[in-house]
Amino acid sequence: MTTTIGIFLLTDQDQLQSLPNIKSKLISKFDPEPLGNWSLDHILFRSVEQDETNPPRFQHILRLGHRPQEAFVAVNQPRDKKDASNTKDLVITIPSNQLGSFTTLLRDRFVSLWTPRVSLRVTGGLAYKTGEFVVRIGELRQTGGQQPLRGVVCSIETKTTSTLEHSMPHQDHGVDEAEKTVLSEAWRSIGEDGAKENFTAYATEESIEAGFDEARLWCRILQLRV
Repeated sequence: MTTTIGIFLLTDQDQLQSLPNIKSKLISKFDPEPLGNWSLDHILFRSVEQDETNPPRFQHILRLGHRPQEAFVAVNQPRDKKDASNTKDLVITIPSNQLGSFTTLLRDRFVSLWTPRVSLRVTGGLAYKTGEFVVRIGELRQTGGQQPLRGVVCSIETKTTSTLEHSMPHQDHGVDEAEKTVLSEAWRSIGEDGAKENFTAYATEESIEAGFDEARLWCRILQLRV
């Protein structure tokens, strides 16, 4: 069994109020089963040392509401462009309840290595199941201050009977074009044009690595204003 996920992000100013419309279309067209509230936190750091020969690296701290026991820490690894499509970024997990203390440690003790960038949080997040899809939607807000609205995000997840068991363990899994089309069409039926899109696929049986692959996908698409 393979899980494929597509994430669709709207950031244009005239689309920032589109969540109620997306929710309305989802309910009216698919009559989905509500799965409850959904949340996400994403904290971004950029490496301090950088120049023409050493491009900046980014460290992500990510918590997904549908994976409540763990938080993910991902570091973008510098690599040759020819390897960028199939080399995975480093990801580890920490207990979810240690996310705050880990973030504080980076900010206070590693300030010479990492500088804080954007912190984002999903508010008003909801999850639904409809047929073969699990859909998660929410508003993406910058934390702190007046919590300005930065985007509207939707993830659509589906499972198929194909397998990725022959994939190399340290390479990104390719996403079947047919599956991309299915997820994109599902988005077009409820969403708006102009969304930033990204996809990943993983073998469902790889329970630990599955979380890592999904975390990489979220970090790629949430790396905003770097």
